[in-house]
Amino acid sequence: MATEVATVNKPVDIANGYISFETKTADDAAKLYNAVSGAESLKEHVNVPLKVKDVIIQNIQSLNDDTGVVEDRILTTLITEDGKAYASNSNTVASDIRNLLTFMGEPGTRHWVKPITLVAKSVKSTSERSFLTLTLG
Repeated sequence: MATEVATVNKPVDIANGYISFETKTADDAAKLYNAVSGAESLKEHVNVPLKVKDVIIQNIQSLNDDTGVVEDRILTTLITEDGKAYASNSNTVASDIRNLLTFMGEPGTRHWVKPITLVAKSVKSTSERSFLTLTLG
């Protein structure tokens, strides 16, 4: 009986941020700027299939509305094939993208050669807090 071993990529280190495309030209830099500065909230697009072509992960600081304390967070921006951008500071979304990068490969490689369809889902924790997660669509 043969045993198959699943192969995965080395986990992508997102601790210092991540951009799935190179910014060699002014057009590339403009794409990055426009995605980061003009992204819509992913939370407003729950259950909407998004054909994701690129990903940006940034370390940011944001105010926690519950505690009033500024916290270090991860901002994940998904760029779709039509150039629209959707951002979330959900740790779960960042973790989901890290797993996708590990299992599917980085955009443009392995199993992510074409845009992949991702769907944001709103889920309740056992303590009844809502959070976002990503599923393959």
